[in-house]
Amino acid sequence: MGFPVTVDMSGLSDARKKILNGVLDVVPSKWPENRFNKATGGTKIDLEKMWLTRPTYSTCESFLGYIGQLIGQGGWAGMSNVMNKSITKKAWVTPDSGSTPKPGDVYHLGAGKLILHVGIVIDVGDTTWWTADFGQGMVKATAEKFNQDHPIHNAAINVTIPGTSAVWSQYSSFVKRPYSNGRLKGEGGGMVQIAGWADIDAYLANRD
Repeated sequence: MGFPVTVDMSGLSDARKKILNGVLDVVPSKWPENRFNKATGGTKIDLEKMWLTRPTYSTCESFLGYIGQLIGQGGWAGMSNVMNKSITKKAWVTPDSGSTPKPGDVYHLGAGKLILHVGIVIDVGDTTWWTADFGQGMVKATAEKFNQDHPIHNAAINVTIPGTSAVWSQYSSFVKRPYSNGRLKGEGGGMVQIAGWADIDAYLANRD
């Protein structure tokens, strides 16, 4: 499966192309498929253990670790690591800058340094962004509700965390997100502030 929208890679840097091609290797997928585990660095057993110790853990965090490896960057896994490194490298961009992200940039939803979700930008329009995302399972979900929100994937798996009553829907998908005034539709359905994004080309240009 390719991207849900046309992405012109001809003018993109090699790093952006590596990221986007790497995204296609693992999106869409669902836990515990090999494609899913390739991007999360885990196995079915590993992720079950993680959810036992960190019930709110979402695989969007580990997805960024996979993305970083594609372009030779370590320490990217986590909600805030890419943001913090990008600030240091002067590669962090906020919506009030007047700029827009390019395909392959790492976007962050949240306010300030409180990051709620992270993913990869695929396409940006005036009123809609397409993104590639892992995790998205921070609330109880059903396969029916998932397929309503993400018809392009048309498959879901609900993970009952051993020893708890929590049920998470862990998957990866291309997501069409309405955009307005620096806000995107978030995982809970409401509009969420865009904290900013990592400009991949600026990030790699600054080698410290």
